[in-house]
Amino acid sequence: MEWRDNRVFQLIELYRNKECLWDCTSPNYKNIKMKHDAWTNIAHDMEIDVNDIKKKMNSLLSSFRRERKKQKEKKSGSAADEQYKFTWFGSKAMEFLLDKFQPKNVTDVGLQEVCIHLYITNIYVKSFCKFLDFYCLFLNLT
Repeated sequence: MEWRDNRVFQLIELYRNKECLWDCTSPNYKNIKMKHDAWTNIAHDMEIDVNDIKKKMNSLLSSFRRERKKQKEKKSGSAADEQYKFTWFGSKAMEFLLDKFQPKNVTDVGLQEVCIHLYITNIYVKSFCKFLDFYCLFLNLT
């Protein structure tokens, strides 16, 4: 099947509107039925087979990742103030995915929550050990 640019942009926009397919922060990201329905809706809207839609979207995602790789290589090998200009025609339309490709950092709040959890767990473990010591002592006395 031949894909004209306007159909590619239509597919990208429909994909963008179905966050469960690409946004890992979406509550429905891991919902397989929701994803299946999203792909089916896109295929219905475009009047194209679901498998062809998925295949094309995977190809577009691959092209976008390749373009991002070029961007990163350009940044590492050039002056800091030079900006890489996307050359692939679909790059601008797929910029909504840029956050998806950002590495996840542990925030101070997240780290603080982990520390609090570990601290509380440590208190429980220490309390339990004291209880066991007391219980063993009690058993030896009786």
